[in-house]
Amino acid sequence: MHEELFSESSHPPSNKSACPVCGEKIQGRWTECPNCRAVLPDVSALPSSSSLSPDEAIQSEEVLQPVLPATSDDEIRSDAKLTVQTLLVLAQKLQMQGDESAALEIYRQARELTDGMLAQLLDALVWKLEAAGREESTSTPVMLQGETPMAGADDLQSGKPAGANLPKVVDGQQKKRRISFAFLSFLFGVGLMLGLGLLNLGTRGFGPLAALATDTPTASLTPTSTRTPTATPPPSRTPPPTTTATPIPGTTSKRAQDGMDMAYIPAGEFQMGSERGDYDEMPIHRVYTDAFWIDVHEVTNEMFSLCVQAGKCPYQGSYFDSAKRNHPVTHVSWYDAQKYCQWVGGRLPTEAEWEKAARGGLMDSPFPWGNESPTCRERAKNGAQIYGCSGATVDVMSFAPNGYGLYDMAGNVWEWVADWYAADYYRSLTDDAHNPQGPSSGEGRVLRGGGWDSYNVRVSARFGFEPVVWVNSIGFRCSRSLP
Repeated sequence: MHEELFSESSHPPSNKSACPVCGEKIQGRWTECPNCRAVLPDVSALPSSSSLSPDEAIQSEEVLQPVLPATSDDEIRSDAKLTVQTLLVLAQKLQMQGDESAALEIYRQARELTDGMLAQLLDALVWKLEAAGREESTSTPVMLQGETPMAGADDLQSGKPAGANLPKVVDGQQKKRRISFAFLSFLFGVGLMLGLGLLNLGTRGFGPLAALATDTPTASLTPTSTRTPTATPPPSRTPPPTTTATPIPGTTSKRAQDGMDMAYIPAGEFQMGSERGDYDEMPIHRVYTDAFWIDVHEVTNEMFSLCVQAGKCPYQGSYFDSAKRNHPVTHVSWYDAQKYCQWVGGRLPTEAEWEKAARGGLMDSPFPWGNESPTCRERAKNGAQIYGCSGATVDVMSFAPNGYGLYDMAGNVWEWVADWYAADYYRSLTDDAHNPQGPSSGEGRVLRGGGWDSYNVRVSARFGFEPVVWVNSIGFRCSRSLP
């Protein structure tokens, strides 16, 4: 199909190029990036520059210039921009030729390369403004740390989450980079163009938007009834207020929006941290938390897709993979996780709440299941894939729960929590801290629980990560305070 556009001669010069997502140098065909594992269009499916006539090339530059403003290499890699631009040119050409089916596939490929970046960066801008008290955007620049590569091979042996080739977030130690509004304009323009292209095809019965299309109901006026005034009844005695019974440990409650079961965690004190772990887990300190509810397992792809369909969460095609609908959702930033929890009427758990829930009532045990060391088969009780084992996410609730009836508190995926990360935060706390909320600011948010790619699955292990990052080993669960 379209042999003049899909040809073997479309290899980049010297058969070398770079991943448009993370910048990793790639030798040969673009199928899957060895660094970030992003699935990229096969090079044979990308048009070469010679596939467009000189007039078409000039015309495409004029058409795309409003949505592809000039950006420096520090803001976006030129090869990523070129890839998106080339895909859009090809899609436009196919659509003008009347081949809407082929055009839709190319639009989808371009969307995969832009939707994630656009959503995360715009979310970061919104959250920065909200945190600053909704100040003017000119006084609140959006900041990112360093580069944003995803999963690397070294991460799988380090015990860090996939994508941890990013610097570990420690206050003041990373180089910051400002995202210009020109870059945001570029991403918004590309996203708008893709959205219009898909919407146009969707109205004709093609694409993912067509599946979500519904008839718009027409509002009607209901006549107001005329009532005859009646005598005011005498005041009645106000009944005494009723008290709500306190749940007991082991109680669960089903959430209406997504069908998630939530477990009740009683109020009380526990020992947080470890003297045998990393520096940021020390010292052990006593913490008191109020009672709260927390999700029995990690939010799944199927659950997250409901939020997408409701228009409250960003779209990613992987969320709708029916074969993995019961796997924990991944490729979600901290902002995405927070949006979802707000949609279901909850919030992300604090770091203290998460560790108390993970311990399951055990005081000194390093793992949710007790003291036994994790192994590939026997001690992968909570989904963890230990070094040397095959690595991938699994269905939630595949392994035994802890003492509070919670699944995957170690392994499967790392989990975002609410707190900012600081390596020395525990040293600033006194014993008997009451509902600690973490540092007031920072450069990264806390990850807990280890993932399928990690052997570091202690309940006290903590890690700091940029909140805009989304990779294939990070997910989340939600919590809710008692009324």
